[in-house]
Amino acid sequence: MKEVSLLGLQKMLSSTPKEKKLHLLAILQPEIKIAYEKLSQFKQSELDDLSLEQLISNVHPSWFTTQLEELSILDRRFYISALPQQSREFLTSHFNESYEMYQFDDKLKKFVLIKLFNETFCDYRPLGLSFLQYDQLLPLATTNANDLAMLCKHLGLFDLLGVLKTTIKATTILKIERSLSYNEITFLNKIHSYQPTLYFNEVKMHSIENDGVHIPDVIFEMGITRLARALSKSSDHLLWYIIHSLDKKLSCKFNQFTATIDDRSCTILANQVHYTWKEIWSYSH
Repeated sequence: MKEVSLLGLQKMLSSTPKEKKLHLLAILQPEIKIAYEKLSQFKQSELDDLSLEQLISNVHPSWFTTQLEELSILDRRFYISALPQQSREFLTSHFNESYEMYQFDDKLKKFVLIKLFNETFCDYRPLGLSFLQYDQLLPLATTNANDLAMLCKHLGLFDLLGVLKTTIKATTILKIERSLSYNEITFLNKIHSYQPTLYFNEVKMHSIENDGVHIPDVIFEMGITRLARALSKSSDHLLWYIIHSLDKKLSCKFNQFTATIDDRSCTILANQVHYTWKEIWSYSH
């Protein structure tokens, strides 16, 4: 029995009266019952499913470009008009188009969004958040592109800290400080004594000291690497939500680092992500 079916069964039985639940479990095939009992040992998500509007709003608009570029300008305008304002601006800029948007009533807007979503993601659609097993990083599935980008920038500071702890030129330190926001400098000082911390070999000194390098981009890439490795043990459904909140061009880079790492390292990184997310939330919301 596929994981999706088992998770659906678990969700259904969780709200079924005890007597009826016992009866249904008794008539399951033995192998399905064993699989279900193993799954039931894990805590379920406490999050509600995202509404269609929330889901569309969280998906980075770059994911819709391939589907939309196959359409005529008139048809493309029709779909773009149903999207949130930030997505509209991104897509009209991407296609170098300018036009007045159509005005839809709620029912038509929902129909257009469902059609666009289903046609864009016809190969794979994730389960609702309420069906997923508990994961301390599950709240990230509710984030939009801006919040996720902020998270990656802050996670990259863990690796930047590793660079700063080595011998480094005073001019480079000044360059780094000038490239960081006030909140990022505050967070960097806060994690100075954070333990345990993992550093990765990809972070080379010359990648910071090179005059032609844009430091925020390097920090952001470090953060994506750290986030991807922290999620290496998470479900494909959770990964779908997070990857699709990123620009499509970045998804390949994200997938590159989701290779399995050892359990201890994954736990350390997941705790760092959870800690960082709480810190960001405290001053950005």
